[in-house]
Amino acid sequence: GYILKHFIPRLKRHGVEQPAIDRMLVANPKAVFSRRS
Repeated sequence: GYILKHFIPRLKRHGVEQPAIDRMLVANPKAVFSRRS
């Protein structure tokens, strides 16, 4: 809850755009968890 309720709005207030936030929350974790070891 903290990330969505507090951290993301703070990023937006500091000028981080939505596509960058989407990469942090969706694309990067997806890439990490989709790799095979």
